[in-house]
Amino acid sequence: MKNIVNKKLFLRSGLFILIISAIGGGAYLADQTNDIQEKHEVKLIEEYPAEIYIQSVYATYSNEIVATWNDLANEKELDTNEVFNKVKEWKELLAIQAAEYDSLNVPIKLQINTIDKFLAASQEEQTTEQRKVIRRLSFDFVEGHNSVKEGFIKLLEENDADFTVNDDDTITYQFPK
Repeated sequence: MKNIVNKKLFLRSGLFILIISAIGGGAYLADQTNDIQEKHEVKLIEEYPAEIYIQSVYATYSNEIVATWNDLANEKELDTNEVFNKVKEWKELLAIQAAEYDSLNVPIKLQINTIDKFLAASQEEQTTEQRKVIRRLSFDFVEGHNSVKEGFIKLLEENDADFTVNDDDTITYQFPK
């Protein structure tokens, strides 16, 4: 009987030690991973500031601004106050960017202004004149999207990136190593 109790105590002690070791090892590995990630981000900022710009500004344009436009153009129910706040955030994001990225900043600013004007026009009474304004703004946004694409390509060329424009108009790129 004493032998069985000793075996259970030994197994519980071993299990306890394993759990504590796993927790400590996991915390150590998590700390090591954070250091590596931070060093990688610092290296990326030093070598390719355009990459950081693309990850923040162009990704915001692709993911948020275009999606908001699609929702507005398709007349989905949106909280206009929330969209006005997003427009303000996007303008602030562009305001803090360096002038060297104006080839892409300027067309994105025009796109944001188009959304702003579209919101204002869609809030007014729908007259024939208002519908013309809305159609014109829709055309402007599509044309502006092409300008953003051209600005993005120009930015990639200026930073010696290898890029390919795919059949579906997506652009894959890589900065030199």
